[in-house]
Amino acid sequence: MGPGWDNKVCALLFFFASVIFRKVTFMTYLPWLIERKLNLFYFSRIKRKIPDFILDSGVLFVHIPKAAGISVCKSLYGREVGHKRAIDYKRADPEAFSRLRKFSIVRCPYDRVVSAYNFLYFGGMAGYKYDQRFSSFIRSFDSFDDFLFNWLSVRDNKNKYMHFIPQVEFLCHRDVVLVDSVGRLEEIDEYLFKMNSSWGLDICLSKENETKRKVVTRSKVLNNDRLRRRIFDIYRRDFEVLGYDKIPV
Repeated sequence: MGPGWDNKVCALLFFFASVIFRKVTFMTYLPWLIERKLNLFYFSRIKRKIPDFILDSGVLFVHIPKAAGISVCKSLYGREVGHKRAIDYKRADPEAFSRLRKFSIVRCPYDRVVSAYNFLYFGGMAGYKYDQRFSSFIRSFDSFDDFLFNWLSVRDNKNKYMHFIPQVEFLCHRDVVLVDSVGRLEEIDEYLFKMNSSWGLDICLSKENETKRKVVTRSKVLNNDRLRRRIFDIYRRDFEVLGYDKIPV
């Protein structure tokens, strides 16, 4: 054996240990996947009832993760609504769904994936076990780049945890947008001013669930062609359907 053999063996053992760790950590978010599918099935196929507080307001807000949704929900309903898709509400009660005025807030996909990564890296929602488990999973990668290229962009992984699910999955069904109005987080003050005026609402925003600590920044992504291209490839439908530029101004 050559003088570098020990180093090669150690590197190989480290590689296999890393793979095994990630496989084991996968089991920490698989229960979330199962629970979400069961909850959505129960809501839309068995319970078949849109909550009264939504019906009483006459307005349905579809809450997309990491797009100021908690602030909007608390101002509009006085509580959170979770992250059901528009199609789930429609399946639950098609007649009520058609009567409700429906809107949502979206976010530039570059900013959203950075925000989601930072949020989960530092533990996610306090006390929420799945966020805490996924945080450990994220931390098993060497960096944001490693996570992006070796997990998020692989197969259908973007749909395996809430904060990385494409925004169009919440708004569309068979390429049809199911809400009446879509605003952008980047223009949220102007958008909500118009919504308050035209829909007779009184939504006032406060900063909720904001991630102040950052491992990766927006500028890191926007100034790196390789990162930007990969995020665009992952969230191509979000860019196309929501009208965001591939290279933001």
